[in-house]
Amino acid sequence: MEKIIKSLIKIIGKEYVITPGMAEYHAYTFSDATLYRSKPDIIVYAAARGMVSFTVIKPFVEEMIPWTKQMNCPAYIKDEIGKLIELIVRENNS
Repeated sequence: MEKIIKSLIKIIGKEYVITPGMAEYHAYTFSDATLYRSKPDIIVYAAARGMVSFTVIKPFVEEMIPWTKQMNCPAYIKDEIGKLIELIVRENNS
């Protein structure tokens, strides 16, 4: 995981990567009014749309495909998120 974190920081900048050791991480662990707590490995966001090209993040997106089958979320989301990621990868291969 440390290698992935370092790669993401290099690609998009430290200010856009939140890890469990950071104080602001805890704000991202609550899902909704159910108070379900998730513990994401890494939280990444961009300052503006299009800031990072898909080519740069594609390896990370592809790595998510098998992980989505293990997600703790409603089945309809779990079933569709993998399809969505595959579509994104396919559309950006051209």
